[in-house]
Amino acid sequence: MTIRPAEPQDLPAIVAIYNEAGVATTASYDLEPVTLWAAQS
Repeated sequence: MTIRPAEPQDLPAIVAIYNEAGVATTASYDLEPVTLWAAQS
């Protein structure tokens, strides 16, 4: 496995992982899925 800094093209996958693992759980306080648009700003 190679670990590297995240790049802009990685954002869709990062958002998908976050929404599956973080929304409505104790992992975060977000109650709604994060959109790609919100993650970019």
